[in-house]
Amino acid sequence: SPGIERKLRTPWHFEKYQDCLVDIGLYKAIDGSKTITATLKKFEDDCITVEIDGEERSMPISETTFVKLHFDF
Repeated sequence: SPGIERKLRTPWHFEKYQDCLVDIGLYKAIDGSKTITATLKKFEDDCITVEIDGEERSMPISETTFVKLHFDF
């Protein structure tokens, strides 16, 4: 079982967890950080759209090292 920190990989995963908080690892830093937490908005054409601080941002999956569900412990 992949557990609660499941990496999202398939289109079905991204559709199922729309409007959920996700942690995203990046190859190239955004605003000085290579890891961001954002709300997953949509997935299409191998790109994800997320909302960060009220702004939507799209990025190709190929620019991410991982996308997984965010959990506060």
